Amino acid sequence: MKVFIGIFYILVGFSFASCNSNPKIQITGFIKDGDGVFVKIKSGNSETCYDSTYVKNNKFIFSPQIPKKGFYHVGFYSTKPHMFDGDSVQWISDINFYADDSDSIHIQINDLTRYLEHTKYSLTSTSFTERKLNDFEQLLAFKADSLKQQKKEYEKIADSFMGDPKRYSAYIDTLNGFDQKLANSRKMALNQFIKGNNNTIIVPYEISRSSDLFDDYTFYKKTLDQQSQSVKQSSYYEDALNLLKSVEKISRGGHASKLYGKDLNGHEFDNNFKNNKLILVNFWASWCVPCREEIPELKKVYSEFKNKGFDIVSVTIDEKYDRWKNVSEQEKMPWTNIGEIVDQFDSKNIKNFVVKSVPTNYLISADGKILNRNIEVDSLRKMLKHRLL
Repeated sequence: MKVFIGIFYILVGFSFASCNSNPKIQITGFIKDGDGVFVKIKSGNSETCYDSTYVKNNKFIFSPQIPKKGFYHVGFYSTKPHMFDGDSVQWISDINFYADDSDSIHIQINDLTRYLEHTKYSLTSTSFTERKLNDFEQLLAFKADSLKQQKKEYEKIADSFMGDPKRYSAYIDTLNGFDQKLANSRKMALNQFIKGNNNTIIVPYEISRSSDLFDDYTFYKKTLDQQSQSVKQSSYYEDALNLLKSVEKISRGGHASKLYGKDLNGHEFDNNFKNNKLILVNFWASWCVPCREEIPELKKVYSEFKNKGFDIVSVTIDEKYDRWKNVSEQEKMPWTNIGEIVDQFDSKNIKNFVVKSVPTNYLISADGKILNRNIEVDSLRKMLKHRLL
């Protein structure tokens, strides 16, 4: 299991931090039966809040000043339980939007349950780029929702054949196919969206957000090449292009990029691997449960092979030093543990190693050549036995 780096709604507990700013853009909204919902305008990485308010009489309005044109989030936070999927839950949800100077945006949520379950909402804007983003988001939601509905229908049919193992097994195989299609729904939506939309920064922006750049490098590279000259002059195109360059370099077994960061004592990492034959560069985060769950197994591998030319370098993508320090002290990792401790959007390690989820790892040689990517612990142990024993 991996934890993907991105924005999605989650059912958790949270606290509210109010924030204020001067008017710059205007955002209005309507949420039926949404009184009391707390609303924030946040930066693209959700770290900075520019304004906040509560839904009253099903409506909200604010006019935050933003530092520049770009992608932001409207964050919704429930203050009272809502019936969702048969349970009474607290919820959080984000809507991504693009803001231009003096922009006017309106968000309409007519059914809160359908919004949470199927991302059903409407968004109107005076910004051309935001309208294109909304077109893509709605296309993505439609494709994902259609697949979910089809899957539910097949689940009902499969249940009716539980007494017939052969036919039941066939339907289970079909259901597994739907899971794969759902995983590819963003690529499917982007494939449709790019037809006639080569003049918007939404395409390179969405490519940069894609989690399957290694699997579909050729598709994304071809798509990027087809963009208009005005798009190619944007920073979003440059970011997507650099990501694909890193993917190409890694895929063909190139040399690993320099690792940036310091250890818990503030010592800069020297990138010297020559004292070892094989090194596992393991990207993780203090908040990543699967990352922490695999640490005990990595300790076993490290203990077995550390004196035979194997080493591990853990690289956190944490943004907060104290959180990283506290969890590191709990886990007591006996190998090198470094971090940039910067905004993920500014992380050189994330960009250079195309870290779209954690844990992510790379097995590299003493001269820095990439030998493997995302190797499972059992496979790692077998490879080390073959190469080091």
